[in-house]
Amino acid sequence: MEELRYPIGIQTFSKIIEQGYAYVDKTRYITSLLKQTFEIEELKK
Repeated sequence: MEELRYPIGIQTFSKIIEQGYAYVDKTRYITSLLKQTFEIEELKK
């Protein structure tokens, strides 16, 4: 089994893909994260 390489400190998507680093797309979680952040901010008021 091949060892996964994590792109720590690499912020360019093309470098992550071209150099064979592990990538996990978390796009579908953005809406949930924004809702939770908004709810927390509302509780602070």
